[in-house]
Amino acid sequence: MLAGRWAVPAPDPTARGSLPLTGLTQSLPLVAEVLPGEISLRRLSADLSRSGQPPRWISLMPYDLDPATMDALITAMNAGTGETRLSRRCVVIEARDRAQAQLFLSRLEPSEPAGVVILQQGQKRRSAGREPAWPAPGRAVWEAQLQRLTRGRPALYDSVLATGQRLPLAEFAATIERSRSIDELTTRLARSLLQDVAPTAMARLGLTALLRYHHPRFPSLAPVLDLCGTLPWWTELSGGWRRLDPGWRRGVLTVCREGQRPQVALLGRLVGELVEDGATGAAIELCLDAGSPGTAGDLLAGMGPDLLAAGWTLSVRRWLGRLPWAERLRHRLLSAEARALQRGGQRRPAARTRRPLAITSGIEPSPSSSPSSYPPEPDHVAPADLAVRLLGPLEVCVDGREVDRWHGRKGTLLLAYLLLRRHGPPIASDALASAFWPDATPEVSRNRLHVTMHALRADLQTASPIRVIQFDRGYRINPELDVLLDTEQFQASVARAAGAEAAGDAEAALRAYQDAAERYRGDLLSDHPFEDWTLLPREHYRVRHLELLGRMAELAFDTGRYVQALEIGHRLLALDFCREDLHRLLMRTHTRMGRPQAAVHQFEICTDQLRRELGMAPAHETVDLYERIRSRSPV
Repeated sequence: MLAGRWAVPAPDPTARGSLPLTGLTQSLPLVAEVLPGEISLRRLSADLSRSGQPPRWISLMPYDLDPATMDALITAMNAGTGETRLSRRCVVIEARDRAQAQLFLSRLEPSEPAGVVILQQGQKRRSAGREPAWPAPGRAVWEAQLQRLTRGRPALYDSVLATGQRLPLAEFAATIERSRSIDELTTRLARSLLQDVAPTAMARLGLTALLRYHHPRFPSLAPVLDLCGTLPWWTELSGGWRRLDPGWRRGVLTVCREGQRPQVALLGRLVGELVEDGATGAAIELCLDAGSPGTAGDLLAGMGPDLLAAGWTLSVRRWLGRLPWAERLRHRLLSAEARALQRGGQRRPAARTRRPLAITSGIEPSPSSSPSSYPPEPDHVAPADLAVRLLGPLEVCVDGREVDRWHGRKGTLLLAYLLLRRHGPPIASDALASAFWPDATPEVSRNRLHVTMHALRADLQTASPIRVIQFDRGYRINPELDVLLDTEQFQASVARAAGAEAAGDAEAALRAYQDAAERYRGDLLSDHPFEDWTLLPREHYRVRHLELLGRMAELAFDTGRYVQALEIGHRLLALDFCREDLHRLLMRTHTRMGRPQAAVHQFEICTDQLRRELGMAPAHETVDLYERIRSRSPV
């Protein structure tokens, strides 16, 4: 679990946005329904620390649904100070609804004190009697507008004022006056503050905003504080943690998403760091929020049984429900186990012993994968010495004959591992052994490698005596063989399409993209979903597949093939349903076909999915396109 969730905000008795504590007793919880920025968590921490002891703190996430999860959080919260009980200290619970907070409270020992429950419920406002006293309207129009936008949220008001110290007054005032809502205001201000930040840093900040927390223990996010650490949306917590203010989160996320392509390698590294840190739930939720359901599915495939065994039944069902339909189908067994456990019809499955997830890409560039060249389409391909399909279920042919019997799956995975790295140097025995048997001693892992390699060579020789694997100061695929590898063909077709686009040949580009799409039979090594090392290369090819489908749809639109553009677009949306650029393309396509009502409906679908899945509104480009379509302007 993410340790920042029980880190206590650094006390600040001078911060505005206090919470009346007169009703707080050890026998009765104080329930406060608040909006983001309505109270200062640092002020609340200071007020509760006046007794000499800081409060306990817990932030419940939407996936904290099971009693076993609550018990684990209580244990972790207490372990932070080495105490087995709460020592009569106050407990602050941040929850998404009252039922979730009550479930957490019900798991505490009866003698432990009740605490403050903070409910953050979207735009629901408390009664007027709870409104803080505000000063008279300021001298300028922008001051009155800012008070109107942040009414009842003094902590957010102060953080917005802090932003004004970093921007020219005229720009700051104009931004406030043009904003119609607090989300629009924070988005505009975040865009101004981050205008000089590099795209890579924006991607890191976007992942931090999705995660909600930051800590130097995650190297993937470490540079964020160097570039953005003094901006007004951070709340300092104990233990070196920082938290992104919920009042700013939507605005920061919107800005970080603008013009960004999926950062697969960065997300993969962060997911690995989270899993190694014990925050598997946070890693799965992050993948889903970041629009990478395939990675989330891989994590569920590998760790779902362990999570069910630990009692995370409702959490697993929630994550499965968030997966796209096509991705959900491959988790039918896990879903059935979760349903049975929830009904009480089965005992919990035994947990498997797993090593921490270590993610490395394992993708070696093929000689023909550069988009700078524009090679011709091959007319004829002679039979290869070794032909292998890694996209989808593994298929291997040696000298034209298929290998249809294998001595275990480790051998096939070793072959795939070597094939994906065949353009690099030979791989040392110790490196292979530690990659496949990390929990064994060096001697045992080397013995297992030799046995597996011997069985693999025997399996390959059932089809042909050709020597496929060589040992030359390490293992590698025989470089003298003519190898036909579908991952390399896939990348070559994508490169050929990019070259054709650069040359202005849309017809050739479409043919090359179509060739690449046909070669993508399924996810990389789809019949081996549980191996940790396959996670990042699988996501790499999945994202490339999504990207090429997107380019196919755009090219079809640009060349007037509107029916084909719609077909490809809907096919892609089934795999990646939160891509706004694709929704915009479909809106333009419907309009060009004389169906503006369908374009408006597509906008409504986009808005609904973004709100339900990411809690966000459409980008300005999408809204502007919608307004142009409604006004019958050319698109």
